[in-house]
Amino acid sequence: MSTPAEDFNRAMEMMTGMTVETAESKRLAGAVTEMAANWLTPHYLLALRDRMTLTDGPDRFKLMRKAARDVMNFHRTGMSAARLQLDRERLEFKQQAHKDAIEAAKLAEANEQLDPNRPMTDEELKTCVDKVDEIMGLKKSMDPRIQKLHEDYQAKQRMER
Repeated sequence: MSTPAEDFNRAMEMMTGMTVETAESKRLAGAVTEMAANWLTPHYLLALRDRMTLTDGPDRFKLMRKAARDVMNFHRTGMSAARLQLDRERLEFKQQAHKDAIEAAKLAEANEQLDPNRPMTDEELKTCVDKVDEIMGLKKSMDPRIQKLHEDYQAKQRMER
C-alpha cells in the first residue's frame, strides 16, 4: 500500500509523461477537447486511484468497469477530434485543388486565345473573309462573274469542312 504522497508523485510522473507525448499534437491541433482531455485524464486517474484504495470486492470491480468505460469515452473523444481535424485538412486541400484547377483553366484559355498559331474558328475565318471582301470592294458592287466565283469558292470551302 502506498502513501498519498507517493500516489501524487506517481500521478505527476504519469502526467509529465503524457504531456511530453502529447506536446507535439497539442502544438499542432490545439483543439479544446484535446486540451481538456489532457488535463482531465491525469486528474481523473488520481481521483480513481484514491477511490480504488477505499473500495473492495464487487464494488471495486464495478468501479473498474466504470473507469474503463470512461477511458474509452476519453479515447473516442480524442479520435473524433482527430477525425474532424483530418476532415478540415481534406476540405482545405480540395478547396485549394479546385482553386488551382480554375486558375489553370483560365490560364490555358487565355494562352489559347493569345496563340497566333492556333487554327481559326469558322466564325473568325468568316469574319476575316468578309473584312477582306469589304476592303477589296467585292462585297458592295461585285461583278456578277466575280460574285459567281466567290460563291463557288465559299461553297467549295464549306464542302471541305
